[in-house]
Amino acid sequence: AEGVRHEGVTPVRAFPIAAPDEGLSLINFEGHEVGWVDRVADLPAAIRDIVEADLRSREIIKVMKADEARHADHAEQAGAKILPQPIPKMMTSASNLMKAVAYRL
Repeated sequence: AEGVRHEGVTPVRAFPIAAPDEGLSLINFEGHEVGWVDRVADLPAAIRDIVEADLRSREIIKVMKADEARHADHAEQAGAKILPQPIPKMMTSASNLMKAVAYRL
């Protein structure tokens, strides 16, 4: 079947807990749903591998962000101080590098 080609879409599980392999919405950069997949297993193998890798990497990023927030809370409770520049900028750069690597795993 012919259709419209959408690039740069983000796969989002409709039921990540109850049925993680069923109901996959494809969201464009504007936040609109542009496609739907009933079952991830029904995708061609090459596409399925890309989709599953993207979903895994975004799950890793969620865990990393939650860990970062928890660590910040613990540090604040322990009396952490604001670091002088350029240390925060260097830490942000390192974080961005780790995110970029995680997205490519």
